[in-house]
Amino acid sequence: MKKDLQDGLRPYLPDRSLEIVMEWVSGRRIFMRIARGRRTKLGDYRPPVKDDIHRISVNGDLNPYEFLITLTHEIAHMLIWEKYSRRPRPHGITWKKQYAYMLGLLIEKNIFPLEIQSVICKQVDNPKASSKINTELVRALHSHNPVQSCVFLEDLPSGAFFSLNNGRRFQKQEKLRKWYRCISQDNHKAYRISPVTKVIPVEF
Repeated sequence: MKKDLQDGLRPYLPDRSLEIVMEWVSGRRIFMRIARGRRTKLGDYRPPVKDDIHRISVNGDLNPYEFLITLTHEIAHMLIWEKYSRRPRPHGITWKKQYAYMLGLLIEKNIFPLEIQSVICKQVDNPKASSKINTELVRALHSHNPVQSCVFLEDLPSGAFFSLNNGRRFQKQEKLRKWYRCISQDNHKAYRISPVTKVIPVEF
């Protein structure tokens, strides 16, 4: 089973990180699922219910560094659940300390490129619950995506038209506090969209 897990993860992880990950999961029964890309989450951890099997899923469309960060996030949940069961908050101080410690180990091994490592180092003492809401990290990770047809919403000029990966089309409007106001071309309603949402510029 260990070899199956190792072989299954190898294509998705950066060089030199597989050995560290396998140390973290050693001695545990884990069902690992490589999921299709999900808009709502990058990964998921589910503790054992009627058996002793931990269940972890990670989106398979992530670049290797984003995959590793997401997998580390979910393994941290597993380790905290083993130690404390359901008592700590899912992304409370106990989990943050565990996750930060694990990210620190990856940094010590120089797993990440410098631009990603520098962002993690600045925030490692108080990591965010999701890399998707860490805009600086999202930007650093984006440059390592194999497909560059998408751009960040913040890089489009005001008034530009764009589509999301679900096909919905919008026109970019003014920036609010942290988000951009965008007008749907389907129902003409206004929506708030994150500046680091990946969008596809379109002609309208």
